[in-house]
Amino acid sequence: MISDELFDVLAEENRRKMLDLLRQRPRSVSELVKAIGLSQPGVSKHLRIMREAGFVTVEQKGRQHIYHLRPNPLSVVDEWLEPYRAYWTQNFDAPEQKRKREEWHMLAVIMKREGGWTARFDRPMKHSLEKVWAVLTENDKLKQWMPNLEIIKLGSGGTIKFHMNDGTGSSFDIAITDYEAHSHLQYEWGDGSVRFELNEQPDGCLLVLKEFIPEVTDHTPKDLAGWHVCLDLFGRLLAGESTDFPMHEWEQWHAEYVERLKDVSADENEQE
Repeated sequence: MISDELFDVLAEENRRKMLDLLRQRPRSVSELVKAIGLSQPGVSKHLRIMREAGFVTVEQKGRQHIYHLRPNPLSVVDEWLEPYRAYWTQNFDAPEQKRKREEWHMLAVIMKREGGWTARFDRPMKHSLEKVWAVLTENDKLKQWMPNLEIIKLGSGGTIKFHMNDGTGSSFDIAITDYEAHSHLQYEWGDGSVRFELNEQPDGCLLVLKEFIPEVTDHTPKDLAGWHVCLDLFGRLLAGESTDFPMHEWEQWHAEYVERLKDVSADENEQE
């Protein structure tokens, strides 16, 4: 089975740009810094992730570190994508299917992992990392896209209050389990957890939401549809729009995730 690690590498735009550059020829860190437009520490962080995932190797020449592309992980991804090419051609070739194709790209990628499942949402944001982080962590903005949550203490070991918003005044606390300012925020979510990650890009940043799901239940597609709509509201808020929770959109995405989870479960059973 293809691993989450391979998708984590390919999901980040700057790492894909580095792979394109290294496909042309080996390059030093300084060359990649100049070509990508990120800081040297930022490029080095991406290269470390790519090296650990097996995408690149490093050769030391004097005081320089020269990076080379390794084709092995890409061949694994190519093999996994092969059956989807025919599906893509059949379903999305016509120009009138453009909107459907764009919506399909926004669906969470759901994959089996050790101890459960991971659902991953990727949302490119054409806004600064600082502005996106503020919408994620400042309560006056947070309540506009996720009205149930209120951050009480931000940081590892901190607390977020979940308000039921059902007229009873009920609420409960959830713990922040991992945190680094302007980088990531992870907290408890039911029996699993959710993790937000921000990655800087030349034209903004990439917001990644991962939900770690110990067991798929009837509630799972409801939860995924909720996150899908909340992320849409997140994007609209950044664009200067503010709207109430669109229940009709939630119903649409709930039906989509019900089918998506059936397909993923069926694929998993076939592999077993």
